[in-house]
Amino acid sequence: MEEVDDFLTATIARQVAAETAIHNGDAAPRLAMWSPNDPVTLFGAWVSRSGWDDVSRTFTWLGSKMSNCTS
Repeated sequence: MEEVDDFLTATIARQVAAETAIHNGDAAPRLAMWSPNDPVTLFGAWVSRSGWDDVSRTFTWLGSKMSNCTS
């Protein structure tokens, strides 16, 4: 279980940092968490996208709509 715990500790820390960053207008950490290799699909509450170009463009757009942890 130590390997799983180590993985979860590192991944959750990266995820929290990525979510904070996108709420501060920086989509790069979130993009780094996702695989750019197809098939990649985003199923969102507002929009769904398929393919890295569309998914990354959506996250970049989302980041551009937020700053200082506000939307």
